[in-house]
Amino acid sequence: MGDYPNGKHPNSLANLKLIKKGEVRNPHGRPKGYTIKELVRKYLDEHPDDMKAFVQHFVKENRDLSWRMLEGNPPQSLEHSGAVGVVDLTDEQYERLLAEIRQRPS
Repeated sequence: MGDYPNGKHPNSLANLKLIKKGEVRNPHGRPKGYTIKELVRKYLDEHPDDMKAFVQHFVKENRDLSWRMLEGNPPQSLEHSGAVGVVDLTDEQYERLLAEIRQRPS
């Protein structure tokens, strides 16, 4: 696979399939069982004396992540340099566009 860019190997491309309308690719959903958060909460509920060591380790090893978990991610400003326009369609244009979209293969 070393001769192909990441994701461009013929075997990888052969696995790509469009999802048909109404098709479910993960019919059983998330695997049953506990999430990591639930497991940690359960462990610390059962071993409250380990809470201090857990917090100290977590803050020491993952200071930035622990702070973001406590305070939330900082706000991000979003800017763009492109023009924003509004397209004013007549009812006829809207219906024609909608019909074209509905005829496209899904």
